Amino acid sequence: MDASRPSQPALPPDPPSAAEAPAGWPPAPAEAARAAQGPLTEATPPGRTRPRFEELAPGPPIWPGWVAIPIGFLAAVAGDGVAEFLIAQHVNGTSPAIALLIGVIGALVLMGGLSWLAVASIIRRRALPADRYRGPSVLVIFAMIELGLPFLLVPPLLAFTGGDIETLSSPGALTLQLLITPLGFFALLAVFVAVPRALDGVRLWLGAASVRQAVIGLLAGLLVWSAAQVLAGVLVAILHLLGINPEGEQEVTAIAQQLPVPVAVLTIAVLAPIAEELFFRGFVFNAWEREYGTRRALIGATLLFGLAHVPGGTPLAVVVVLLLGLLLTGVYARTRNLATTIGIHATFNLASVLALFLLSGHG
Repeated sequence: MDASRPSQPALPPDPPSAAEAPAGWPPAPAEAARAAQGPLTEATPPGRTRPRFEELAPGPPIWPGWVAIPIGFLAAVAGDGVAEFLIAQHVNGTSPAIALLIGVIGALVLMGGLSWLAVASIIRRRALPADRYRGPSVLVIFAMIELGLPFLLVPPLLAFTGGDIETLSSPGALTLQLLITPLGFFALLAVFVAVPRALDGVRLWLGAASVRQAVIGLLAGLLVWSAAQVLAGVLVAILHLLGINPEGEQEVTAIAQQLPVPVAVLTIAVLAPIAEELFFRGFVFNAWEREYGTRRALIGATLLFGLAHVPGGTPLAVVVVLLLGLLLTGVYARTRNLATTIGIHATFNLASVLALFLLSGHG
């Protein structure tokens, strides 16, 4: 070999001949890029990232939902607002029927738009592995409960009572309002999460372990409620020292005082804890954990729980609820047993209701 001649780079190997080439050679550009990137569903640990666009199956467009949502929202707000104004002002010769009809149509369009987004997400996510979240956006279901259902409820109630707004404060109407939200939780979770198996593998009931944890939760709830009262008292004292008077009453407190004790206990201390724990811990936390990880899911579920209690709540009560939500979400993340948080939540609400009635002398 002549050392004076520079060495030549090695030539790449010749491609295989037609007889030697394996099936599928040469690879298509998309397949080659995918092979270089690695399996999409195994690129990161399961449940730690949102699905990339390539992982989702084709499905219906989402733009009809986004068009329907603002139209329905504005129509529902306008219709209900005009109807309540006409009823409150007793405008002669003007019937609120048309305004109520507009409110109903707007609420239906709003729910239709949200439902469209939910179904489109389910269809697109159906190809994801079973350990991923395969349902609609958590915020879409939350909007159905916090916006869609109330807008659907107001016009029929106004029409049923003949426009008598005071009738809406009757025990029967208040009981109906307290029942609608938990029943809405159950119905929407069944249709959009349970039926399409969006959270496959999440177990809500663990047999004897759940019974044991429910008892522990019920007992622990007394400690949690006591600690919350001490915290609230400290915060009130600090606010008074700062010259701030934390006035106001929670809407649910005002409602509970107008109901018989058994009805208040059933709706506030039994149905509400079960429904809220199923939604915020069983659904929200698990869905976001599979998309974003445990820490972000804990923070997100806590904030959404607090946001749900902002309407009709005092600032002090919202702070307490946020801390309660953080505790409940942390307990669920630790135990993975929904019965524990249901027990804590139920005792907390029960103690609050009984204390309210004892202090008010309501029988």
